[in-house]
Amino acid sequence: MMSNLAQAHLLADDPGRARELYNASLSAEEDPAEPEKIDWIMDYIQAMEEPAQLDEAFLRTIAGDYGPRHLRVRDGRLYYSRDSTDISAQRPLRAVSSDTFVLEGVTYFKLRVVLDDTGAPIKLVGMYEGGRTDESERD
Repeated sequence: MMSNLAQAHLLADDPGRARELYNASLSAEEDPAEPEKIDWIMDYIQAMEEPAQLDEAFLRTIAGDYGPRHLRVRDGRLYYSRDSTDISAQRPLRAVSSDTFVLEGVTYFKLRVVLDDTGAPIKLVGMYEGGRTDESERD
């Protein structure tokens, strides 16, 4: 129950209050939250509040087409779309770390960029809350 209230605060663009409620939900007497779910959402909150700072040159290196997934750089930010390169379909990404991103407004999905030994991007891994993953090779 408390995690539902936390989610409402998160969707209302109040990540600080959402963080408090998610943390409190771990020790709630009734229906405590699962720690794995809280860890997952804390990555999202962290990326919304203080995204990892990545330089534009790196973003341009990882931008490209990965099967049905597309990464583009616009105005110094990385954008994601699936099955479309139409600019209106692109969603802004926020960096959790140098290789992991979240989509603004989407809490159940993360995207990880896999690099080879030389630092070249080779695939994207879509990670879903609950543990499912899928991969898209770079074109």
